[in-house]
Amino acid sequence: RNRVESEVSAMMRSLQLARSEAIKRGQPVSVCASRDGARCLGENVWRDGWMVFVDRDADGEVDTPSDATDLLQVGAAWTGNDTFRATPPMAFVTYNRDGFAANLPGGAVTLAARTEPVSALATRCIALNMVGRQTMQKSGEGTCH
Repeated sequence: RNRVESEVSAMMRSLQLARSEAIKRGQPVSVCASRDGARCLGENVWRDGWMVFVDRDADGEVDTPSDATDLLQVGAAWTGNDTFRATPPMAFVTYNRDGFAANLPGGAVTLAARTEPVSALATRCIALNMVGRQTMQKSGEGTCH
């Protein structure tokens, strides 16, 4: 449970960073799944790592040419076989200059971290809504299943 909670907390800090930087900079900032910290995967595979970056055109891809200051943070891949996926599926989230999560499918997403083999006691989720609010939930709370 502690490992999963720590992994999910790292993602929550990255989402908070993206939101605060979007507001501070007055331009879109995205978080996307990434294996190398340079390119977005375009897939709903968050356990492989992620990156936080300034995304001027809000398309979920690193802008070219990019400034070295555009890359704000890289999240490390998880060890082991835990899964971390969004429902509904999403490959990136973009915060606009007002701090709203502008591209969430259906206006809300749940990122669920599950151990392998699955243990409901260890499952943790991040519930994220379009106003940028995020909460950590345990299995059976809110939208965490």
